Amino acid sequence: MKYLSKSRLLSFRQCPLRLWNEVHRRDLMQETDPGTQFHFDQGTMVGELAQARYPEGRLIEAEYWDFNSAQDQTVQLLNDSSIPALFEAAFIAERTRVRCDILIREDENTWTMWEVKSVLNPKDIHILDMGIQVEIAHRWANENNVDLNISKAGILHLNRDYIYAGGEYDLQELFKESDKTTEIVGCRSEIDSLINEGVDVIDSTEAPLVTPGAHCSDPYGCPFLGSTCEIPVRKELTFIPGIRSTAIQKLKLKGINGISDIDDDESTLNQNQLRAVRAWKSETTQVESSLKGELRKIGFPRYHLDFETFAPIIPRYSGTKPFQAIPFQFSIHLENSEKEVDHFEYLHNQDSDPRMPLALKLLDILEENNEAPILCYSSYEKRIITDLSNQFPSLSERLISLTDRLIDLLPLVRNNVYDKGFEGSFSIKYVLPALVPSLGYSDLDIADGTLASLKYLEMLELINIGKSDSIVDIEKIRIDLLLYCMRDTEAMVMLLKALNQLCKHI
Repeated sequence: MKYLSKSRLLSFRQCPLRLWNEVHRRDLMQETDPGTQFHFDQGTMVGELAQARYPEGRLIEAEYWDFNSAQDQTVQLLNDSSIPALFEAAFIAERTRVRCDILIREDENTWTMWEVKSVLNPKDIHILDMGIQVEIAHRWANENNVDLNISKAGILHLNRDYIYAGGEYDLQELFKESDKTTEIVGCRSEIDSLINEGVDVIDSTEAPLVTPGAHCSDPYGCPFLGSTCEIPVRKELTFIPGIRSTAIQKLKLKGINGISDIDDDESTLNQNQLRAVRAWKSETTQVESSLKGELRKIGFPRYHLDFETFAPIIPRYSGTKPFQAIPFQFSIHLENSEKEVDHFEYLHNQDSDPRMPLALKLLDILEENNEAPILCYSSYEKRIITDLSNQFPSLSERLISLTDRLIDLLPLVRNNVYDKGFEGSFSIKYVLPALVPSLGYSDLDIADGTLASLKYLEMLELINIGKSDSIVDIEKIRIDLLLYCMRDTEAMVMLLKALNQLCKHI
């Protein structure tokens, strides 16, 4: 017999075909990408820390696939009033199996249930997840004439205000309890429908007919895209930058279904979007005359700055919070003239707090020409420098002075330039290949910031292992990180040249 679970019910809510594939075509799931796997691993670690808040609690040790044993152990421990908490308690009802993260005994038959999430803010999907567990536990109790009263339920998540002091974590402060009992009651009707309809789907021998669309990535990416499921074709109107679904609806009500149907003065769109429409229809790069004046303000010498960061879910260094972005690397290109370019870089090579040595090195380089503008792409660099200034009062004044010199190229591009190759985005990963086709990221082993942070963590683990045969792997990661971060600032140098070249034609 096939069974539902809370994860399968959430898959069904997203897409009936996804549920059917998980049951009937599981072998065709795409491999989990490194970022998602890292998130899963971190979630497991957070769950273990949450259990440690209740040192007298008992873990249901049966494997997930051995559900009968898990349920037998659960019944035994529920009846033992000396046990104050259960972890991974197992219940089955209505052909739906659940394992509950934490059950806290309030009295002999009254319990509080917590679902552990490695997030700072619980979402609606987490409440539904919790509601499924509560509902199945209560239905199991009714079917088996067990007095089980779950009087309170909610999400146990990370506390954004917790500051790690070093040493052992303060587990009472690391986590925050969000009571969602009332909201969970409001989910019962939806849960009932999900269970009834979900059973029909998993029992069917034929896959549901579902057309690919926005649901394929909402709320989570589907692991069957590209194998059993077609990747949804992006609707043309979504290539207009920053367009909202409400604006798309207004256009469609006017009979507009493609960009070529849009008039150059369409009132639904702002000026940046109309520029994108002109670029799309003409298949030429659209450039505003104002760009020339903006670029004249950026003289020589000038710096180009990019940081790489990682954000440990559980604080790694004293004085940091959950998910706090920790800069571990930067790249700087210095243009002294049109032809004279120097490069500087920093990568923290040990498992210690990188912030102070990185900040000192940053100041050492950027204060050499303390009147020169510092170019970046997005407001992220300003945020990182501002955070460093708040964390290190002795350097605060010097670091804040750097932010006064920052020039963000992203709004300069967004407000003045559009090329069809941007594909509706102003990310440098799209802007660069459109305006500088000779320069990209495809030749690098690390080609995005997510992988960079994962590889840095991998490097730290290898350093901590301390085996001689790890030296080669460490050096490979180190070189790849340096090459990637250097490419980001090299990209800004070349992008600025391309923008200046565009101005020669206006």
